[in-house]
Amino acid sequence: MPTRVVRGRAQSASRYLDLGLELSTSSVAPNLLLTRSCPIPGQDQAHVEENKRLRERYAKDKASLTEEERARAETLLARDERKKQKKAQRAPVPALRQKRDEWRQHRREQAVGRQG
Repeated sequence: MPTRVVRGRAQSASRYLDLGLELSTSSVAPNLLLTRSCPIPGQDQAHVEENKRLRERYAKDKASLTEEERARAETLLARDERKKQKKAQRAPVPALRQKRDEWRQHRREQAVGRQG
């Protein structure tokens, strides 16, 4: 099984090639294969916007999408639903704040007890 570093290098190289750029160690970014980040800043945001538009088009008219776009949109919507379910399983924020505040109060009382 490849290590995280090897997988990261492969992912970076794949992204670089997907952009139609020539991959070489003497290119402008010789450390590209050593990083996991995207070679073009803002590409991730563009990808997010593309996914958003695809979801909207799917919601408006499924028939207008190609088979590939429809499959991608369905995958995105299924992922969104899984994320919603996962968030719903988490403890609500007010409960966390209450626990945090109780813990802080407890620590303050312990500190006062040590000083006095």
